[in-house]
Amino acid sequence: MQRGMTQADLGADIVSPSMISQIEAGRAKPSYALLNMLANRLGMPVEHFMSDLEEQFTLSTHFQLAEYYLLTQQPDEALRVLRSVPAPESPGLNHQEYCLRAARAYRLQQRWDDAVRILEELREHAFRMQDDRLHFQVCRESGHVEYAMDNLLGARHEWLKALRFGETLSPADGFPLVQLHGWLAEICILMHDLHLRLNQPDEASLYLQQAANWCSRFARFRDLAAAYIEDGLAALAAQDAARAKDMIDQAVALIDAARWVELFIRVQVKQSTAEDHSQLVDPWSKAALSMATVSPGAFLDMELERIDQLLQQGQTDKAARRIRRCFDILEDYDEDAQHNGATPAPAATAVAPFDSARYRRQLAVRQAEAEHQQGQRDRAIRRMEAVAKAVTGDDDARTRLRVWGLLVQWYAETGEWEDAQRAAEQLEQVCMDVFG
Repeated sequence: MQRGMTQADLGADIVSPSMISQIEAGRAKPSYALLNMLANRLGMPVEHFMSDLEEQFTLSTHFQLAEYYLLTQQPDEALRVLRSVPAPESPGLNHQEYCLRAARAYRLQQRWDDAVRILEELREHAFRMQDDRLHFQVCRESGHVEYAMDNLLGARHEWLKALRFGETLSPADGFPLVQLHGWLAEICILMHDLHLRLNQPDEASLYLQQAANWCSRFARFRDLAAAYIEDGLAALAAQDAARAKDMIDQAVALIDAARWVELFIRVQVKQSTAEDHSQLVDPWSKAALSMATVSPGAFLDMELERIDQLLQQGQTDKAARRIRRCFDILEDYDEDAQHNGATPAPAATAVAPFDSARYRRQLAVRQAEAEHQQGQRDRAIRRMEAVAKAVTGDDDARTRLRVWGLLVQWYAETGEWEDAQRAAEQLEQVCMDVFG
């Protein structure tokens, strides 16, 4: 009726009007093939009419909605969505998916005990059933929990196991290759950072190379979409229509997203050539920021690494320009967050939520270093002293060690021995806090 069709119109060349009437009245149950043809004629997905599967589709939809909230760092919303449906009974894949999402939400809320309790229950089940797929997921998430609690050795232990399990998995285990390779690349990047924190640069370099190998398929949106299509065709050949549809849907969504980002870049480039060049904004930086899922955290981390390289090479002017650009990005981000009436969302990292003030302190440290290299010693010292007053236990150990270590050095250069002694004592205390 909504389509302006009669029963005869709907059934034409397929079934009789009386059969349509019987289906509508619940006196006849159509085959899947017939239901698919009728749904196609009505312009509706066949799932809309499959009442027997309604509960499963509802659960899958809630899982995906919870996944969205987890990826955008909204654990409260993720838990609300999960609690709005009955928890699936154990054992079973639905129960595992439900529990894994709950554990991630608890981790993001820093409810470590709750996250660990769920993960240990799943680990026991994985051992009992010899389920490498579940082993991989549990070890991967347990590593995130340990890393977030600053237990580096515990995180390394879990991620090493996750890498071993992950390398044995295949599409037959229910993971698309592109997704599995992405997870393995992410673990290798985290292992790289972890070994740098443990002062083990050679091991860190090896994991960085592994990460490069795993994510070689992700160089462009187009490559990633093609990888999803490969996974979809493989699922189709295995007669897994549901997974094939999911993979192909993701490929199409990625290509669409790439088109919109390309459009954004084109507009930015055209504006930059048409407007006053004194107000020129780097369109490539803005494009990179437009692809950030939650915050500019990952982009700023990469910029900080590049600034450090420039300072080490003595390219102070280039470093100073990048520092100013990063401060501008933070200004824009904070203004947007304030305008939207929301607190800035955390970044999708395993260590800590996005903290604009913490990034400002890290940039101020490098700004002071640039000023010191330019011969502005007094100005550099005053700026670093301000940072030293602002740093807290929430700042990473490298930043705290860097602040007090440079102050010791700079005070000694200017003959301010009492200040150098005080800074040395602070440096010693930070070493005790970090290394025991």
